[in-house]
Amino acid sequence: MRPPAPDGLLSLLQSRRSAFAVAWRAAEEVAELAPIARSLARAKWTEADIVAALANHPVEPPEDQCRLMAAQAAQRAVAAAAEDARAEVQIVAVMLSEPPRVDVAYSGKTVRLEIKEVGSRPLLRAACLSAFLAAPKLPAPKSYDEWLTASLQSAERIEETEDASDATTERHIVETAIASLPRCEEPRRVRQHRIWLEADEESGETWAYLHQPSLLAEVLRPNHPGMTARRCCELLRDLGWEPAQIRDGAAVLRVWRGKRGDVDDRIEETEAQVASLADARARKVAEWMANGGDNG
Repeated sequence: MRPPAPDGLLSLLQSRRSAFAVAWRAAEEVAELAPIARSLARAKWTEADIVAALANHPVEPPEDQCRLMAAQAAQRAVAAAAEDARAEVQIVAVMLSEPPRVDVAYSGKTVRLEIKEVGSRPLLRAACLSAFLAAPKLPAPKSYDEWLTASLQSAERIEETEDASDATTERHIVETAIASLPRCEEPRRVRQHRIWLEADEESGETWAYLHQPSLLAEVLRPNHPGMTARRCCELLRDLGWEPAQIRDGAAVLRVWRGKRGDVDDRIEETEAQVASLADARARKVAEWMANGGDNG
């Protein structure tokens, strides 16, 4: 005895020119019902309703065959939905820093972007191309703002604690690395992980310039191999540095520019820490000598 036909099935068959209705009428064997089952699964029908629909087909398929086709169709629909989700950009978390940063997921990978990068559809696409080396599927321009607002509101909120956050630790690492850079007298030598200073006569400000690739390769990565070029640039921006250019004869060098005062303050702090450690070591050596050099 056949189960009652689902109400949705009658609605689908009323439109005789629809692809579903055409496929329904064309099926003459049980095996030809599998595409119909998959069509219903993509429309989010339950397995029970798919079984009931197939059982009411004129070819009168056995119940076990209906259940098998419904289960297989449901599995394929779940897999297809997961694949579609992987092909779309998703905002999964918002880091409540200043300014906020956003974790964006695509194809099983995640990257942290600045809030201004997700605020613009072209900027988000460019950032994803750079991070994932693939063109993501994004909402249409007309619906982008609506999607962005809903995504930001539904994303996980992560409070950034200054004392323990990874970002704070990374900023300290880069600050310390910059403070360790020696000064140079010629602009071209910034490429040897050095700081070059230049006075701006109009503003009266003295600017400090550094070469990010050499800072990363020669100073940061030897001790922090996980530091990426992108993250290094993000941290430089957080610390007040900005991309710039300087001229050395006919050559134009791409560098990062910061205020000399900020650099000098950090250098003085680092030098004070080094001096303090040197004093502590000297005291220990003196005590050791006073005890006759006896380690015991």
